[in-house]
Amino acid sequence: MPFVGDVITVDMVPDAVGAFFATRHHLVPAGSDPAYADAVLELCRRERISAVLPFSDEEVLSLCRHKDDFRAKGVAVLCPQQEAVENSIYKDVMLAFLLARGVPTPRFAVPHSREELVGAVRRFGYPGKKVVVKPAFGRGGRGVVVLDARSGFLGGRSGLQARLEWLAESLDDALFPRLVVMEYLGGEDYSVDCLCNDGKVVGIVPKKRLRALGGPSQRGAVHLDGQVLDYAREIAGAFGFTGNVNIQMRYPEGPGGAPLVYEINPRLAGTIAATAACGADLLAHGLRQALGMAPEPIPAPREIRFMRHFNEVYY
Repeated sequence: MPFVGDVITVDMVPDAVGAFFATRHHLVPAGSDPAYADAVLELCRRERISAVLPFSDEEVLSLCRHKDDFRAKGVAVLCPQQEAVENSIYKDVMLAFLLARGVPTPRFAVPHSREELVGAVRRFGYPGKKVVVKPAFGRGGRGVVVLDARSGFLGGRSGLQARLEWLAESLDDALFPRLVVMEYLGGEDYSVDCLCNDGKVVGIVPKKRLRALGGPSQRGAVHLDGQVLDYAREIAGAFGFTGNVNIQMRYPEGPGGAPLVYEINPRLAGTIAATAACGADLLAHGLRQALGMAPEPIPAPREIRFMRHFNEVYY
């Protein structure tokens, strides 16, 4: 079910790597810039673009608020409705939203000062247990700190690790950031791609992370874990998603237990290509849905393994 046509990329810089794999490349403001959506809409008019695929949180937040403007110009935007995006993209709002609807979540707290942060971290078992502190808004593992009393270093390939004392001393109550404190989940990690329609999952590919570099997966496996599948469906139903979404969840450490969500990307994920490789191309089916085409049956995914690797571009 291939789609044939031009691929137009955008970025803030002219030599973004995606430009070398596209038909044409254009410069636009940052996704967080108020002018971003208008710039993309004007580009769609000039290039006669049929669909826009946002791949970052900043882009999807801007575009979901202007979906009607794009639709009026005959352009589909591959992201859920605005309310669902705004309820799921901020981690503090997402966790509270699910908890209020009886959907299991990790233990979490939203501190507003250093004192509240220290209190929450200790309630969650520190120093005997690891505890996670992360920005309420962020992607790809940016800003995530694993508090570990045994930590002797501040950085590594898997992200930032630190002692509570170091983190508390680095924060200023007068400029306290929007943070979430969360229990540490150290079991199997899953990134689940879903295609949804009015809260019903019509296509799903759960990918187990075998190795990650910071946030993004570097090695993974499509693995049809029953608890992961059921939990992803419950979450999608709670938000009433329509479109492509990515749900990240992890099992607690030790035997037993069920997976718990720690992040939702209400957009396409970077490893969406794996859904095509395993036989259930959720990007192609998402395009059909967004363009108002008749749906086609989505095959059950094959269990495969994959790895990502870097390649140079010379120009």
